[in-house]
Amino acid sequence: WDLCHRRLLPESTLQVGTTLARVLLSLGRLAEAAEVVRECRAVGRRVSAVTPMRAFGVTLAWSLEASTGSWRTAVDGLRAAAQEEDNPHFRLQAHLERATTVSRLDPDGGGGEVRDCVAAALDDAATAGCRRCLSETILRCAQGLARVGSPEEARELAARTSVNAADEYLQFWAAWTGATIQLAAGDLAAAGTLQDVVDLGQRQGLRLESLWARLDLAAALLGADRDRALEVLTGVCADAERMGAATELQVAGRLLRGQGVRAWRRGGRATGPDQLGALTAREREVARLVATGASNPEIAAAVFVSRRTVEHHVSNVLAKLGLRNRAELTALVAGEHSATQSGP
Repeated sequence: WDLCHRRLLPESTLQVGTTLARVLLSLGRLAEAAEVVRECRAVGRRVSAVTPMRAFGVTLAWSLEASTGSWRTAVDGLRAAAQEEDNPHFRLQAHLERATTVSRLDPDGGGGEVRDCVAAALDDAATAGCRRCLSETILRCAQGLARVGSPEEARELAARTSVNAADEYLQFWAAWTGATIQLAAGDLAAAGTLQDVVDLGQRQGLRLESLWARLDLAAALLGADRDRALEVLTGVCADAERMGAATELQVAGRLLRGQGVRAWRRGGRATGPDQLGALTAREREVARLVATGASNPEIAAAVFVSRRTVEHHVSNVLAKLGLRNRAELTALVAGEHSATQSGP
């Protein structure tokens, strides 16, 4: 990446940059990945002969959006990217990311959309003629089917491929897909398999993917070892916050709330009357502005940041405090203010 910059090689900058951003994404270094994606897009706009809409560039911006912003906006973006891309080898990535996102975040209502993506991805993978891409497509599509309640169909699809033992990344996906199918089928051994998957992902540096594998592990543990499940979820919250992965933080927070844990704090659950103490200084400022009835644009103007940044702060605040909406946040802030006024 640095060499491409020094030598002013725009096409190589795009090719290397999209690969670098994808690696940073898996490492959980989301802010750095976003910066590389922004630079790739800027280069693509300046050099009309080349385009960043190749390889991972088809999906990168939307993969980041799915974790750091609105996952529904990401799904819409991936749908549009697939419509704009005419190369099946690259287009299938948009189908895969869309199937993955919807199956994780809307498994009950998104079954039809996931199936459409699975069919399109498998068709593109077959047309592209790349054996490795076909293997990855089969595994990820099978996982999507398992998440939307079709474990037997997923098992049959996954059986259509074998993975080279030297390909560690595909070995990770094969293990994770198998564990997801176990979980969907109600297999009690799923927790042990998922722990192995988490360990494998961590060894490979797949930290963002491992957040989702850990969420699966927590779901598998809830019925048999609640304390361990809560420990896993609390760890996911801490790591998701550090990465800036707002969506993953919200999912983990929602699972904790379902177990009666209303808030969490790095290294343990948030306790005591000052629940806002779990927030950063900027998040507390945003929370108090929300409580005044200020809109996101008004908050952005007040604290000199973008609207998107305000959206991220509000999402993080709600997730950290275990709240569902702005009204609950307003009530909490008002309650803390009253407690402060009536204190010694």
